[in-house]
Amino acid sequence: MLNKKNQDNKIDDLLKVAEQGIKDVFNSERYKAYLETMSKFHSYSPRNIMLIMSQKPDASRVAGYATWKEKFERQVSKGEKGIRIIGFSSKNISTERPKINPETRTEILDKNGKPITEKNILQIPCFFPVYVYDVSQTTGKPLPQLTQELIGTVSEYNNIMQILNKISPYSIEFEEMEGSKKGYCHFGDKRIALKEGMSEAQTLKTAVHEIAHACCHTFEGERRTQEIEAESIAFVICNRFGIDTSDYSFNYIASWSSTRELKELTASLDNIQKQADMIIGKIENELSEYQLQNEKAIKLKPKELPTKISEKINSRLEQIRQLPTSINFQNQQQDQKLTIDLKER
Repeated sequence: MLNKKNQDNKIDDLLKVAEQGIKDVFNSERYKAYLETMSKFHSYSPRNIMLIMSQKPDASRVAGYATWKEKFERQVSKGEKGIRIIGFSSKNISTERPKINPETRTEILDKNGKPITEKNILQIPCFFPVYVYDVSQTTGKPLPQLTQELIGTVSEYNNIMQILNKISPYSIEFEEMEGSKKGYCHFGDKRIALKEGMSEAQTLKTAVHEIAHACCHTFEGERRTQEIEAESIAFVICNRFGIDTSDYSFNYIASWSSTRELKELTASLDNIQKQADMIIGKIENELSEYQLQNEKAIKLKPKELPTKISEKINSRLEQIRQLPTSINFQNQQQDQKLTIDLKER
């Protein structure tokens, strides 16, 4: 068990590694690799993404030892070295404070003129080193299939566009545009415009880029930073869902970052991670619903019919077999019988 001083030292070491990594990541190739890692671990903080990337660049899905065992029924293989990241929890501390009159904003006194106190619960953030393991370091039950495989080669273009329309805070429409312009986000009209006639893949990438603007930017923001953030968010989302990202280039990232302090760079990475995580979550929820509807729409083959339905059908067939071979109908007007031979029908 770590004592408080050793734990603080280990956290300081991890923070230094993460911060140095953030400084170094802002060249085109490392930045792209960082965003690829973020697409796999979009719910993790930028610092922890950097720590995973620096210790195991090929990691694809990580979890703690107990999570692998209890939730996924997988066991960490013997001799595997954990990936050390920064864990977080909050600690509640009870304190006493003077009770305040909400109208006068002054302390309430008792009959002896002393302040009346009340309990106050403070939440103190606590950080500590934890170990996670990549799926490649475990064995056991196969993992559930990720919804990202549904998109793949953009074969579900119409459905994906419907999902993007649904999650976008602004309406999406198509229009003619000149030159190399592919789309824009109009904050005043709250609408997104996409260039007509683009390929399906390019249309999706542009739509995600403009949705990123709509979700996290305003008209007053610094244009260059907003473009870098929106393009980064689009890359993370597209990479997450298997849409080709080979044409993305971040050659301009080094010159942009050279004029920024570490605090500004970290703030941008925080914004990219949070917005990408939010949009990915919405898309995955819609994809899950779409998959569920598809499964319900598939017709069951006769041999796949549930047992109860099959039993009812067999029972009904047996009743039909036991019917008489002929049925007599009385013609009331002509007082004659009409015989229908069921064997001939």
